[in-house]
Amino acid sequence: MINIRFSNRQLKKLEAALGDSKKQLGKMAARAINKTATKHKTQISKKLREYVKVNAKTAKESLNVPLKALEPNRLTATVVVNQTKKIGLNRFGAKQNKKGVRYQISKTEKGFIKGGFIVKKLGGHVFERLNPYDSKQTRKYNRALTSPKRGTTMFNVYENHKLEKWSKKETAKELKFQLDQQIKYALEKQGK
Repeated sequence: MINIRFSNRQLKKLEAALGDSKKQLGKMAARAINKTATKHKTQISKKLREYVKVNAKTAKESLNVPLKALEPNRLTATVVVNQTKKIGLNRFGAKQNKKGVRYQISKTEKGFIKGGFIVKKLGGHVFERLNPYDSKQTRKYNRALTSPKRGTTMFNVYENHKLEKWSKKETAKELKFQLDQQIKYALEKQGK
């Protein structure tokens, strides 16, 4: 969980730039914080995809901005990486052949499930036969398989690669940029 908020120094800088129109202070601060949170969600998604081979949509499904900044009361936003949602093997490019299903979690990590098969009617999920050696057995299965590797939730990838320090640095840099953009906008508006 990454909290994004202004420091007192940044608020004073924005207040000084606004001059007489201090009504807009809360709106501009909230706008800068919310833009930073949204941008950082995309940045985390890109960083996670460097370590795990999934598409952008799958990575962003595990990220959420539940608390956005509201003007008068709350000038903070939060970006949360989901801790519990496991990713199905179908999201790791699972392919079926005669002997089973192969998949690739990262550039170096590949896997194979002997006797596995993909059911297109059930969302393309990967299932495993109860007894892969019995050729007469019908396709009975007990559950859809999620990736067998332990670090398959995006939160585990985030923690294992120690991305929290990187996140704090990136949000500080982006918040400074968004603050400058809001000040620039306010000065242009006053000049008109």
